[in-house]
Amino acid sequence: GSDITNVLIGASPVLGIMGQGTNWAVVIAPSNTIGLKSVFVQSESVGQTEVGGFTYNPAGTIFEVSPASGSCTGGYPVVITGTNLGNGADITNVTVCGVSAFIQNQQGTQVMVTVGSLPFGLSGDVQVCSVSFGETVKKDAFTYIGPGMMMLGTNGAVIASESGASLANGSDFGSVQLGGVLTNAFAVTNIGNSTLTISGAATNGAGSGAFHCSGLPSSIPAGGISGFSVRFAPHNTGPFTAALHIANNSAATPYILRLAGTGLKGEQAPLTFNPASPQAFNSTNGLSVSGGSGTGTVCYAVSGGPGRIVGATNLHITSGTGVAIVVAVKAGDDNYNSIAATAFVAAAKTDQAVVFPAIPSQRLTNEVALSASASSGLPVSFNVASGPGRIAAGILSFTGTGIVRVVASQAGNTDYAAAIPVTNQVTVTGAPGRAPGDYSGDGITALTVFDPLTGKWYCLTRDGRVIMWGLEWGGPGMIPVEGDFDRDGITDQAVYDEATGTWYIRGIEGEIIAWCLEWGGPGLQPVTGDFDGDGATDFAVYDELRGLWYIRTLGGMILAWACEWGCPGEMMRPVAGDYDGDGVADLCVYDEPNGLWYALSGAAAGAGAFSVRAPGVIAWGVNWGGFGYEPVHGDYDGDGIFDLAVYNEASGKWYIRTLSGVTQASGLAWGGPGLTAVPGDYDGDGAWDAMVYWQEDGIWYAWSIARGEPLLWCAPWGGLALEPVMRK
Repeated sequence: GSDITNVLIGASPVLGIMGQGTNWAVVIAPSNTIGLKSVFVQSESVGQTEVGGFTYNPAGTIFEVSPASGSCTGGYPVVITGTNLGNGADITNVTVCGVSAFIQNQQGTQVMVTVGSLPFGLSGDVQVCSVSFGETVKKDAFTYIGPGMMMLGTNGAVIASESGASLANGSDFGSVQLGGVLTNAFAVTNIGNSTLTISGAATNGAGSGAFHCSGLPSSIPAGGISGFSVRFAPHNTGPFTAALHIANNSAATPYILRLAGTGLKGEQAPLTFNPASPQAFNSTNGLSVSGGSGTGTVCYAVSGGPGRIVGATNLHITSGTGVAIVVAVKAGDDNYNSIAATAFVAAAKTDQAVVFPAIPSQRLTNEVALSASASSGLPVSFNVASGPGRIAAGILSFTGTGIVRVVASQAGNTDYAAAIPVTNQVTVTGAPGRAPGDYSGDGITALTVFDPLTGKWYCLTRDGRVIMWGLEWGGPGMIPVEGDFDRDGITDQAVYDEATGTWYIRGIEGEIIAWCLEWGGPGLQPVTGDFDGDGATDFAVYDELRGLWYIRTLGGMILAWACEWGCPGEMMRPVAGDYDGDGVADLCVYDEPNGLWYALSGAAAGAGAFSVRAPGVIAWGVNWGGFGYEPVHGDYDGDGIFDLAVYNEASGKWYIRTLSGVTQASGLAWGGPGLTAVPGDYDGDGAWDAMVYWQEDGIWYAWSIARGEPLLWCAPWGGLALEPVMRK
């Protein structure tokens, strides 16, 4: 049952023993000649035994296959004709192009089959297998006609329809960030033998919106290949799956390409962050960004430098120097990672402004406490840019008259830029003239009369105090002269004896200031004035006949000697006063017949002849007055500068103007025949008033030029024999 070692068919050993038993064996017959052959079995136990015969039939032949081609869908009859195909009943199998066919009927020379199907068209062998004749084959005897669709992945490997998505062949796109796109290329090959027609494509599935197919051809010739692409663009995070269904005319329709991919959080679009730079110290600017992606909120931080975030979205600069490093961060959300942008903001000094209130016009003797402020709060400094002024400890004082320009400045610091300096212009006028005839030192002209026969003085102050009553100082031929010769602020008792040219002066308390001081003489009339600006009345006389001036101080200093300022032989009256506001009395004459005024700066006394070209001329031939208009010069507006003033006793009218041309009174009716003009400051406001004295009854009447109202009316002090003491 197991010791058969060989089997001979005829003289040829079999090709192999497939199985054996005590009375059987299955062998593979060798090739042999046609005819009956004896069969010998050789075993170890029995030896060689002839067990029968085996007939070799002639080989089968296929002459014709009809039809020789057909659709790859199969299902139609094909007739195979030949010889020795079988014995009429023992054909066991028929294949057409490798596909088994269904045997409908058979004969030894013909068999009819129904062919099966193929997914694509191809040509191949027709094979008939029978028990009696074995395999009968005709090469390339039949052709399946039809297209064949085959998909190739990114790696060139075949992707079977409906196979799972794979990273290897590109149908699984892997991970792609939101906002990103990944495109993979695929190819369709027509492995059939007729044109492959693609009638449509659709992406289905939950993630179909993330996949997009493009470039798919509508047809591919037999054996051709055509590429297309699929783009994966996730619109949110997480996995995506879809299936691309490709409808075609091959057996594999629809051809299904399964797709997969994963969306990751994307990077946001870049932020645009450009805060204003530079930014001034102590300022606050709003911050904003544009760009980015998603719904994350934006926050700001200062990572370095002179700045801080206030109110969440504003940058406040804390210094005037340096660079603030500002970071804007837009938070991530479900779809996007966070993103940051950095900006550099240069810190700048803040501008500041100085507020320096205007300084009104000042007197020469005034002092001004300077005050100015800077918007930064830093201290302001002052300096004199030009003019007769000086500053010490914030106090502005004056060294002369004119225009003083004071500059207020703030130089800045590390946080504030230097302010634009502010300049104020101050007009400085002479010190306010003392009130003439102020015998009490209260700054108010007193009512003072003098008896030229007895030399007795009588003085009453505005508040009713009797300063002098019958006080003798002088005598017949002596002229009372108003003035403060010792600079104590109180008018002194002074008389001038023209016949001898001698002066006698004593203070109101009785002290002798000058006794028999010779300065003058016949024809030389006394003139009141402080010609060197030291605050003391000097000794001055004027020679009207020759137009010459002679001036000296109490201490003996000669200020002018035979100074020509006046026209010899003309009726020019001396009207000295401070006409330029420099605190020094000027030489001035009034040509009454013609009403012309001529003034020369006291500082230039003696510098030249009476001429318009003389150095220091203040006024030359200024017309204000006329015959019958006597001069009543004085400071009627309180600016420290003498004005041109005349009084017409016949009409009782006053005419006053400044040297610059401003009219202060024109035809002011305050007086009349018999009323003598005695101007002075009768209310202590610094401005002279119009005053007339009715000598017959000793009555006074005063009018304020500055305020335009009466000051005194019918005030009794004097009498018929008593003359008013007034400025000469």
